[in-house]
Amino acid sequence: MTFVREKTVFPVVAALLACACSKEISVGMVTDGGDTETGTDADTDTDTDTDTDTDTDTDTDTDTDTDTDPSCSWSVHASDSLNSVWGDSANEVFMVGGLSIMESTILHYSAGTWNTLDPGIGTAGFTGVWGTGPSDVFVICDGVVFLRYDGSSWEITDLFTDLLLGIWGSSSDDVFAVGGSILDPMVAHFDGTSWTEMSGIPTGTTLLYDVWGTSGSNVYAVGNGAIIRHDGSSWSSETMVLATVHSIWGSSASDIWAVGSDILGAPAAVYHKSGGSWDEVDMGSFGDDVVLNGVWGNGPDNVYAVGTRGTTDGAVFRYDGSDWGEVEGPFDFPLNDVWVAQTGEIFAVGTEGTVMCLYE
Repeated sequence: MTFVREKTVFPVVAALLACACSKEISVGMVTDGGDTETGTDADTDTDTDTDTDTDTDTDTDTDTDTDTDPSCSWSVHASDSLNSVWGDSANEVFMVGGLSIMESTILHYSAGTWNTLDPGIGTAGFTGVWGTGPSDVFVICDGVVFLRYDGSSWEITDLFTDLLLGIWGSSSDDVFAVGGSILDPMVAHFDGTSWTEMSGIPTGTTLLYDVWGTSGSNVYAVGNGAIIRHDGSSWSSETMVLATVHSIWGSSASDIWAVGSDILGAPAAVYHKSGGSWDEVDMGSFGDDVVLNGVWGNGPDNVYAVGTRGTTDGAVFRYDGSDWGEVEGPFDFPLNDVWVAQTGEIFAVGTEGTVMCLYE
């Protein structure tokens, strides 16, 4: 979960297969039961069942590919510039941003209705958002102030002097926020009562942009040239990369994606952890003039990455479990972050508001 900080698609195959197999078995049983020529019928039944099963398997593969294609419709909700997005469900989504004190924005999308939330403090913008539910939302304000929303009111939970950009937690009393500076990376941890700065950040780590994990004992942070991991006790270096890594998300502990760009800018950089190692993914010509800022999905075969193409347009890419491909839509402004509901709806935020892919 990040933004352009430096620049200031569901299977029903099992049911179909079960139905097809059931029809094949019943045909065979009727043939065997109605014929006294047992030997001849047995041979005929075997050949017929085998041919039918083979054809059915082929159809199943085709159905799988079709069913995973997204069929939602893209639209835009215009607003001030937005940096980060998180949702509890497709009907409860929070978006934050702002580039100046006149543009500080917290938007709440709830069951088709848009509301602007006022935390009651002056700020030059919001950099990160994450929560455990619509009545427990954490927001990083001005990069240094932590706000918490209980569904009706806001409170300040702490104040830091170092810049903080990304936030994620395993629970309401196990929350991580990352940031710092080029020479001094920082990770803060909330234990349910207070925030404290964590020690032991691996040498060679610089400014951190995003954090995500599968549990409190498997947490990843990404930034300039590095991916690091916390095992519940200490931080260690996962891998060093020749890229600025802006965002990280995974469907499981053995399927994790990290995205960003070349250390000097475009092209896009994509890394995948499958099992125990990290591998760089070749995006081909798709990523030539793209900087990727956010990644999220709802499963290993439905992952979205968003970013900026050139300097004025947004870019959206989708991984279908085999390959990455570019998505067409109303992406005519840079995109900073993306969140995907478990039901498939997509929310991406950028410099002119939110682009959404919703089911009608």
